[in-house]
Amino acid sequence: MTTFQTDENGYLINAQTWQPLFAEQVAQTQGIVLTDKHWSIIAFAREFYQAHGFSPAIKMLLLALRKAQDPTINSIVLQHLFAHKPALMISKLAGLPKPKDCV
Repeated sequence: MTTFQTDENGYLINAQTWQPLFAEQVAQTQGIVLTDKHWSIIAFAREFYQAHGFSPAIKMLLLALRKAQDPTINSIVLQHLFAHKPALMISKLAGLPKPKDCV
């Protein structure tokens, strides 16, 4: 198993060292089976981070996803895909810092 440097909460310390394997390892520990939908959202979160320099909290993430990918996506869909706090899990899987506005 490849090891990655993470902080005490499991977030990748350096987003530039992210690999899909990191997301797979984190997902496995959380009981999440990554589908194409998951990967699409993870890729979107990474693109958002590269464009804006921060990880989006849930409201901003939903607005951006609706505009860019799926106008029908909502928080319930994200909770179903990524568990209780989807913005946190999406950022973690994407190798990004924890969103500042998420607890």
